Amino acid sequence: MCSSPKPKTKAKGKKSGGGSILANISSESRSRFSERANAAQDRRDEMKAAHKQKALQQNTLTKRSILQLLKLKNKRKALAIGY
Repeated sequence: MCSSPKPKTKAKGKKSGGGSILANISSESRSRFSERANAAQDRRDEMKAAHKQKALQQNTLTKRSILQLLKLKNKRKALAIGY
């Protein structure tokens, strides 16, 4: 089994006190953060719904145009044959 290389000297830096990011801020800041996060999620949900609706409309229009083209093709074919 191969082990990963270890540094020869200790890394310098500030250790965190532990806990989550939101645990280290005030309750007022935490509530503002949660409000902004919720608003951002709502915008993402609205954009996703709008994109889905647009794709559905595009798909419907495509199906309609294909059906219209098939009808036109069949009509031309019938005229060419002489019906």
